[in-house]
Amino acid sequence: MTKKTKFLLVRHASTNWKKFGFLSYTDIDLSEEGKREVQLLSQKLKKYKIDLIFSSPLKRALMTTEEISKIGGLKVRKTKELEEVNFGIFEGLSLEEAEKKYSEIYKKRKENKWNFVIPNGESYSQAYKRVTKFIERLKEMYRGKTIMLVTHATLIKLILMYFTNETLEEVEKRYIRPASCFLISLNGKVKLKNVN
Repeated sequence: MTKKTKFLLVRHASTNWKKFGFLSYTDIDLSEEGKREVQLLSQKLKKYKIDLIFSSPLKRALMTTEEISKIGGLKVRKTKELEEVNFGIFEGLSLEEAEKKYSEIYKKRKENKWNFVIPNGESYSQAYKRVTKFIERLKEMYRGKTIMLVTHATLIKLILMYFTNETLEEVEKRYIRPASCFLISLNGKVKLKNVN
């Protein structure tokens, strides 16, 4: 019997950035609360035989990954493909701040989030292409393996779109908690479950 390929999708744990808005390439550490969240998640993940771990190179993801990687003594592989969607000139702003500072751009993006490229940033469709090409390669190279991807909330939503065929509107309704984990099993059809 051939082994199923599995993906464990992990969002990095909590940071001290408390705005509800746009955070992509600003490099910040986990908070004390975030470090506790990772330890709890690591306990839950002990029952899975993880073969490979890939992480966004941003500190909040790497700090999450390094704690989890201790479970099986696995090497962490950093990849830019797992970086958060690049929010360009909105970086570091709350939704309200972005709307106030860049009202026209904010409005255009809200009308077509999928295709609109924030100046100096990227659209959701560009980020989707980036991450799905990477996942296609992993599926081809590591059949039957359990692969962990440690990344960011918006990118996880795009990955879920790819695996589940949900629309952007559907995945946007999901709240991806810090240090949450989804298990995706590929066996003819896709099975999705929450690990924690």
